[in-house]
This record gives sequence, structure tokens and C-alpha cells, in this order.
Amino acid sequence: MIRLLTYILPAVVVALAAILTTWIVLKQLLKAKTTDLEMEIKKNTRQTTLPLRLQAYERLTLFMERIDLFFLVSELRAANMSVAELQLTMTNQIRREFEHNLSQQLYVSDELWVRVRTTKEEMILLVNSIAVKLPPQAPAKAYAQAIMEFLNEADGVMPTAKTLIAIKVEARQIF
Repeated sequence: MIRLLTYILPAVVVALAAILTTWIVLKQLLKAKTTDLEMEIKKNTRQTTLPLRLQAYERLTLFMERIDLFFLVSELRAANMSVAELQLTMTNQIRREFEHNLSQQLYVSDELWVRVRTTKEEMILLVNSIAVKLPPQAPAKAYAQAIMEFLNEADGVMPTAKTLIAIKVEARQIF
């Protein structure tokens, strides 16, 4: 019986060692394969989402340009408009442009999206704060002049300009 144990015990130990070694090797191979698959999925995801993210930055850049005061006045002012009409047209345009770009928040950071949303609100506030200084029925030309004076005083430090810089910075980080 002891002699049988002397033959079986080493065989059992060797078998257990072989099983344990095989299990460890298989576990490492499986982990390596899983890591490789995850890397491949991330690579494919990046290849798919990179163009979408770049397009989002492009669209948000265009949005900032389209809600710039100078652009709004030059694009929306008509000869027979009043201050109140131009003010309403400008605020509506800002809101429409924003709504048109809502889906872009999926592709940019939360911080940038908050900045974009805040810029929209600041631009509406600027449009309204300049308009309130003039009689509502005054010609839109007077409103346009007041906006141009404001822009000259602001010296390029508009919310849209600051947000454009943030968009460019974040867009450059994805490369």
C-alpha cells in the first residue's frame, strides 16, 4: 500500500502541477487575446468616431460664427425693420442655430458643451441688453450702429471668440 502511494502520490503531484501550469498559461493567453480584442475594438471605434468628432467641432465652429453679433446684423437686418423686430429675429436665429447643433454634444466634452450653451445664452443677453437701450420702434439701422459701437469697444473679446478658442484647443487634443 505504501509502495502504491509512493508511485501514485508523485504522479498526482505532477498531474496537478501540469493542470495548474496549463490553467495559468491558458488564463494568460485568454487575457492577452481579450486585451488584443479590446485594443482592436477601440481602434475601430476611434476610426469610426474620429470623423464624427471632427465634424462636431466644425459644426460648433460654424455655430459660433453664425451667432456672432456682426454676422447676425449683416445677415438679418432689413431696411424697413425696427429695433424690436431685429432683436427678435436675432434671438430667434441664435436659438435656431443652437437647436440645429444640439446633437453635437455627443461628440465633444461636457465642459466644452457647457461653454457652447453658455455662449448662446450670453449672446442672447448681449442682443437684448443692446436693444433695451434704444426705443423699440427705432429703425434697425440705429440698433446696428449700437452693436458696431459695442463690438469696437469689446475689441474682439466676445463670448463667441473665447468659445472658438476652446473648440480649437479641444479639437487639437484628439490627434
